[in-house]
Amino acid sequence: MPTAAAHRLDDALFDHSTPHPPAERLNAITRYLCGASYVDPGFGDKVIRELMEDAHRAVVPATGYDLAPVLRHAYRARRLWLAQHALVTAVLLAGLFIAPEGTLLLVLAALALALPGLSGGPLSRSRAKRLGVIAIVVLLALLLLGGWIVDTISRLGSDGYYYEDPAESSGVGLWLVGTGLVGIAAFFVVLGCRGRMVRVLCTELAAGAPPSRVDAGITGLAAHRLETVTAAQHGNVVLHSGYNPFLGAGRVTDAWSVAVELKPTRPPETFLPPRRPPDEPAPPPVPIDPVALNRHVKERLAALSSPDLPDGAAFTSLHLRDQIIAGGTRWRGFPLVDQHLRVPYSVATQDAMDEIVRHPQSSARHFLRASVGAESRAIRRPDRTVVMPAEHQSVMVTTFTHIAVEGGMLYVENVAAMLGPIHRKYLDIDHFAAGSDLWWETFKDSLRRGGADVSLAAPRLVTALVRRALAWWRSGRADQSSVDDEVYDFGARDEIRQLASSTAPLTYLQRLDSTKYAKLVQRRINDAVVDYLRRNGVDTSEYEERVSSYTNNGVVIAGDNYGAAAAGEQAKATAGGTEEKKR
Repeated sequence: MPTAAAHRLDDALFDHSTPHPPAERLNAITRYLCGASYVDPGFGDKVIRELMEDAHRAVVPATGYDLAPVLRHAYRARRLWLAQHALVTAVLLAGLFIAPEGTLLLVLAALALALPGLSGGPLSRSRAKRLGVIAIVVLLALLLLGGWIVDTISRLGSDGYYYEDPAESSGVGLWLVGTGLVGIAAFFVVLGCRGRMVRVLCTELAAGAPPSRVDAGITGLAAHRLETVTAAQHGNVVLHSGYNPFLGAGRVTDAWSVAVELKPTRPPETFLPPRRPPDEPAPPPVPIDPVALNRHVKERLAALSSPDLPDGAAFTSLHLRDQIIAGGTRWRGFPLVDQHLRVPYSVATQDAMDEIVRHPQSSARHFLRASVGAESRAIRRPDRTVVMPAEHQSVMVTTFTHIAVEGGMLYVENVAAMLGPIHRKYLDIDHFAAGSDLWWETFKDSLRRGGADVSLAAPRLVTALVRRALAWWRSGRADQSSVDDEVYDFGARDEIRQLASSTAPLTYLQRLDSTKYAKLVQRRINDAVVDYLRRNGVDTSEYEERVSSYTNNGVVIAGDNYGAAAAGEQAKATAGGTEEKKR
């Protein structure tokens, strides 16, 4: 355990984030992530499991969205889904007493309709009519078939002959009526619950709507954890679990590093001194402050979104953050964990950040994170008329740059990652907000989902209750393990936006956009490094040469070449020619 003095030092260098005021409007990413829980109950469960079940787990800083409304909507959507499953299950259980055979046939009919009902996407008026007609025809056919079977069995005597009985015929009619009432009641339960969800999508989560206070029923320890998560999303410290330290950035697309000597600039050839004797020591390396170098690179990156740039030339969404990354599996007394609360710190003060930059040998590593959203902007003429409207693509390109000065050498490391667009099924909430008839939108959505919502209500209810019990058990176990275990994993497992996004671009143009922004950022980083080194009298020729070979991925041949040469990724050269192998 750390001493009192060490604990006071930790408190001075690391702290917990404070809540930020809510935004005046929910941006597009936040809207889609909030609405995803009403479209896909599994997404809401993942959000709650990652952020809420373990109160000692680190939170990945949110880039371009707000976690608080996403969590609140996830809780409210879970309550609505649970209520729907419970009410439909209760209706079906009542139906088993009223008309058991008919209820079973009803569930089978709903199961038969579940496959087209789960096709996803907006449901047009013509398609809704066709699906409705098919559902009615299948349901009536099964009911008539079931009624005929029941009537036949009831009239079959022990001697093998059929007997007419008016009482039995009326019983079959009541059976059909009871089955129909069960089906109508189940559908109206789905219609009512989906109506509440669609109303949220059309009003609270409509484009441009102001943020509203969501009544998610969060109280007690869960409310305290929600406040912690809401504040921690604005931090600059990440403890990660597992192998990948770049949570929330998506798939790594490129990585390179350069290590060069910090040699002083050579004077012009006309003023070169005589050749240095072999026994004379080499000139000392140029002292470079890595903190100042990092600050210079950050300032040059920030200029990419400067308002002084011409209209249309500035980056639309550039997020810069100094970030400390470390593994989350730690022994007791680790400085990045609050030993009293057993919760990771989310903020490193500027003094702590500078010391980590100057001492890169520690287990915590500094990265300059630059995230660019590949979102197009509206193209306007000088008179402000729109030529092309803005299109939201939700692709994000992120670069992580680590700069270290050790042993008289400079080390620059750059990792580029790309996070694909949000899944289409979550983007389709916009067609709800655009609908002029709320109940028609609700009816279409209920019709599309009704088969699965009725036939799978009982299994989903049992699954939801089991998950709630396991969550309660895991939460208690995490509290106890964080106290008893010498080593505990405080690291974050995943990031919310990444959970809702694809791992690759959906179109080739999106891939080109991600490559473009990664190269623009990397070029600005390298130019900033070279500029700073030159100002401080460092020879940059070696750095420029190595960076050029990495970034341009090619060779330049001066003069005659009599041997084999190859350029490109995994290229191979033979005496008979050049074989280029591309990924």
